[in-house]
This record gives sequence, C-alpha cells and structure tokens, in this order.
Amino acid sequence: MSYKVGDKIKIKTWGEMEKEFGLHPDGYIYDLKSGHYFKKNREEYLQEHVPDRTMTIKSVSYFGGSYLTLLGGGFYWFEIMIKK
Repeated sequence: MSYKVGDKIKIKTWGEMEKEFGLHPDGYIYDLKSGHYFKKNREEYLQEHVPDRTMTIKSVSYFGGSYLTLLGGGFYWFEIMIKK
C-alpha cells in the first residue's frame, strides 16, 4: 500500500496485532517477516494521546522493505501497524 504526507490512517489495536503476529516471549509483538515490533509504550501512547487511533502522516520513508511513517509520539509507525 502506498501512503503520502497528509493521509489519515488508523493504527491497529494491540489485540489485532497480537492475533496477527503473536506475542514475543519478552512481551512485545514482533513480525518475523519484516522484523518490526510493537511494544506496550506505543500502545500506552495511543491510549493516552490518540484514543481513536487515527493519525496524520507527517513523512514517509522506505525502510527495510516496508513503509516507515513518522506520525507522532516520537515513535516510528510501520505499515504492518496500519489498518487497511
């Protein structure tokens, strides 16, 4: 999927990503295929600052075989985390 600056996207819930990718023994969600992970601090950020999980893309880069989007909270948000 292709994203551009200004697009509004929605981040998957912890439960959706856990179901899709499973839970690493250390307690975070890890996608073996892309190598990207989702830790609880991102989920906490969303719950506190973006409860509807809708964010606006500020920049897009190609990184490690997947789109890397900088959206907020000082985190990198990867395409695998975005609801389609």
